[in-house]
Amino acid sequence: MMGEDRRRSRRVPGESGFYRMSPDARRKVRCSLKNISVTGACIVSRGRLAAGEVISLYLESGAGRALKSRVVWEIAGEYGVEFLLDSNEEFETISRIINNRRIR
Repeated sequence: MMGEDRRRSRRVPGESGFYRMSPDARRKVRCSLKNISVTGACIVSRGRLAAGEVISLYLESGAGRALKSRVVWEIAGEYGVEFLLDSNEEFETISRIINNRRIR
């Protein structure tokens, strides 16, 4: 059904302060985090991303590890990504981001 919320987990608002590496891993591409949950996020980023593309998101502050993510949708420069968690440390990074957003 169109407009139906298919989210499996609660989202919290995001903000700027994130970047992703360019496909050639030579430069940082700034992006804004619109919202985040334990399963994924919505980002706004310059440069096209393709559905299915795997990217690494980083906090500008350098806190935590890269968040390996897969692009699942794109609408007008906004991208939905799902996290591909490989370790407990990556889950802890996401949890730390979410908890910091809830406190503000």
